[in-house]
Amino acid sequence: MNIPFPESAHGRVTISAGLARGHTDCVNADQLVTEADRHLYAAKRAGRNRLISEPV
Repeated sequence: MNIPFPESAHGRVTISAGLARGHTDCVNADQLVTEADRHLYAAKRAGRNRLISEPV
């Protein structure tokens, strides 16, 4: 979607997301959220408007 949003530096709405999945290294919800958050900020640093997840 290309939704105009003049208040944004990009002039349109962008979505960045971090995806994490449960595995043996993430033993609780706090660790899983921390991992997803780390991926979210990696997506923003990589240019926004993207999804970053761990390698499968």
